[in-house]
Amino acid sequence: MKKLLVILLFMAIPCSAQVVLLSPLSEEFELKPGAKATGNLNIKNKDENVAVEVQIRQADYFTSADGTCRFPAPGISTRSNASWIDLPTLFTIPAGEKATIPYAIKVPRTKLEGSYWSVLLISAKKAPEATRDSPIGIAIKLEYAVQIITHVGNGTADLEFLCTRLKEDFLIVDVANTGTRTLRPQLILEINKNGKAIKEIIGKSHISHPGCSVRYSTQLELMPGNYEISVILSAGGQLWGRKLSLRF
Repeated sequence: MKKLLVILLFMAIPCSAQVVLLSPLSEEFELKPGAKATGNLNIKNKDENVAVEVQIRQADYFTSADGTCRFPAPGISTRSNASWIDLPTLFTIPAGEKATIPYAIKVPRTKLEGSYWSVLLISAKKAPEATRDSPIGIAIKLEYAVQIITHVGNGTADLEFLCTRLKEDFLIVDVANTGTRTLRPQLILEINKNGKAIKEIIGKSHISHPGCSVRYSTQLELMPGNYEISVILSAGGQLWGRKLSLRF
């Protein structure tokens, strides 16, 4: 799951120095034990007048279908790759400039199988100081969470339906990744009425890490009546399905 963390800090002035991430919010690498890889973070200082000091913190990352995300200390998870990643943790970007920050990944020479991941949390280190000209305001501190995902070997791909339910006109589908490989399942709904196919909905795809769960919420827009719905998840060339009978 891609995440942009927004933290509101009540301060004496509006925030002026702000960094923007130009590179993707997730990067994936197919590697073998002992292998190395490199990547880059592209960051811009939007402030045309003031240089900004940027910090990068590492954390593990877990998601739950109820919408909660956890960022525990790096290395807590048995599937954390945080210790494999080497990168600068503090640097300065001149006013109005862009910076390319390299990082390196080195996979340990141990028995590994499946997906390993962590996040890089990127933000301006320090908010601007108060001034007499700006007595009151709200500063918005943006912290980008960039997922670094490494796949070692094949691992097992397996998904489990936790819950399927209607909420008004939306079908809610909660899914857990019970395998050892990170997947990007795409939701497909095949809707039938009186034995005839009337609608197919191609839904979203979400990053699903082992031991985590995600939620799909899809508006059906159906007229009153009885329907049969095939709920299908497609990922990595495999399909998982469940059939529902619903009355609107």
